[in-house]
Amino acid sequence: TAEWMSAYCLTEPTAGSDAMSLRTTATPSEDGSHYILNGTKQFITNGGWADVYIVFAKVNGEKMTAFIVERNTPGVQVGKEEYKLGQKGASTTSITFENVAVPKENILHEIGKGAEVAFNSLNIGRFKLGAADLGGCKAVIKEAVAYTLERWQFGQPIAYFDALKRKFAEMVVNTYAMESILYRTAGMLDDSISQVAPDSPNYFSEVANAIESNAIECSICKIFGSETLWKSADDGLQMFGGYGFVEDYPMARLLRDARIERLYEGTNEINRQVITGYFLKKTILEILPIRETIQRIPKIAEGELPAFDGVLKNEMQALELAKAAALLLFHHALVKYGQDVLNEQQLGEVLSNLFIDLYVMDTTLNRVKQHPDAPDENDVRVKIARVLCGEKIPELFMRVEESLYAILNGKSLEQAIQRLTQLKSHLNNHYNLFQLKREIAEELYHHQEYWL
Repeated sequence: TAEWMSAYCLTEPTAGSDAMSLRTTATPSEDGSHYILNGTKQFITNGGWADVYIVFAKVNGEKMTAFIVERNTPGVQVGKEEYKLGQKGASTTSITFENVAVPKENILHEIGKGAEVAFNSLNIGRFKLGAADLGGCKAVIKEAVAYTLERWQFGQPIAYFDALKRKFAEMVVNTYAMESILYRTAGMLDDSISQVAPDSPNYFSEVANAIESNAIECSICKIFGSETLWKSADDGLQMFGGYGFVEDYPMARLLRDARIERLYEGTNEINRQVITGYFLKKTILEILPIRETIQRIPKIAEGELPAFDGVLKNEMQALELAKAAALLLFHHALVKYGQDVLNEQQLGEVLSNLFIDLYVMDTTLNRVKQHPDAPDENDVRVKIARVLCGEKIPELFMRVEESLYAILNGKSLEQAIQRLTQLKSHLNNHYNLFQLKREIAEELYHHQEYWL
């Protein structure tokens, strides 16, 4: 009935990103009818408002388990409200459990299956966080456009200065790309969950596995969304000048509220490790056809590419070359480090960024291609796709080259750089990005808000 509010209690003072190291305990009562919870949870959203808490604790100090705990249970203590940088309209408190007796019927899922509950909740939360970031980006664009069209300096609205056109165009490009990956990921989650039989005796475990199969995409939505929102809010505040630093204007709050997005639901650093880790796992299990693609890299480098048509054929070809470049680096990383590549965190972050950009470009290009209006050269969606790929693909090749120099040497380095240069020589997506950005910004000024 939506009359009760709940809170998710995982984080602890000494267990943040390392959630499995939590210290909250659940000890069975002598008669086996209850579990006695002891421990403290930190930074709990809705902590001061919630009627019920989902609490993660270790049964007998070992088996991580989820419990449903009502607020009025004796021993539940709600801490003071945190004084935060942003999100001041949200309740954030600590929750302490002191000899809290919880009926065994309040175990959520099964004893020892708490991680399954926790991490799949996080996967969905990461996806939804990206959706919230999308709304934030649209709000930033609307506020910034309204202000800069009214604010005159040097005899014209500041929106018409070229530097601001660039900023606005990049906001639109990244917001459109974010919107694209969110719709695609939502479809993937729906498809995965719909394949689980509703009458299956293991329905909830199978749904958890279905959600987990999209963990990479959920983390991408969280990372790309939160970093796009932060950049947009920062640029928006800059457009307001001194007024942006004043709380009476909207940008100060938008910037403050945006900062937490890169921290909760797993920091972006943790999510980058999640992406690389799952990519490695799916490669080893051959869920993804990575081996076959790596074997094709020499032929791709010689120009054997799929035949693309349409207005974005150059971008589609460039994307195939970029995928090959990323897998070239992934291949050499695996050869050198094997599964220990996960301990090479600087390299892991590079790989994660490559996978993020490839997913973002692939999704955006396909969204534009599939648009029912059959976009042509003058369509703003085509311009957005060209700017997106025109900036990300050269950066991707540069990151691959830097990483190859970091992990290889001698003959193997020489051969890898030669292969990368071959791949790069086939790129043909070269456009006047300055002009495309001007045209995207002018279309935005016509609508005065995000309109796509």
